[in-house]
Amino acid sequence: MRLLGIFLTLAFGLVFAQAQPADREALWREVADAEKKGLPKTAAAKLQLIYDSALHDGQHAEAVKALTKRITHQGAVQGNRPEEKITRLQNELDKTPTEAKPLVQTILGHWYWQYFRANRYRFLQRTATAQPLGEDFTTWDLPRLYREIDLHFTNALADGRLKTIPTTDFADLLTKPT
Repeated sequence: MRLLGIFLTLAFGLVFAQAQPADREALWREVADAEKKGLPKTAAAKLQLIYDSALHDGQHAEAVKALTKRITHQGAVQGNRPEEKITRLQNELDKTPTEAKPLVQTILGHWYWQYFRANRYRFLQRTATAQPLGEDFTTWDLPRLYREIDLHFTNALADGRLKTIPTTDFADLLTKPT
């Protein structure tokens, strides 16, 4: 009887453990479908479910992928402004589990770099001010923006965790080589 109880517990545990990723796979398909139909709010809602489930299961790479895609979709609803994406991801950084922080730092550094590239003409015409710069990165001068980009990439590489994450976990977020 005791052996049967242990067996049933293990069996249910196995079924439950396998059900979670299968549920997320179905959610990923729903996200892709919503993206094809041009429904960013629907995609963002599904991505939040994926994010919560992946974090619960300790799948940090998948959670960060869902987080960044969700922020991108929310940004599209809010006018597709890069500043909005950066601000949202910066706010999520403090809530991110330690294991996932290097990934978020990398993406945040990259988004700052994309912001600079899209607004290069503005930054090249600005002069440094004697006033301390605030938290609004859209008002920063070029050296301050460079320091922020460097800070995020340096923090991401500091503990070496990025080396342990397979790039296949982020295949649709990475630029494919030619």
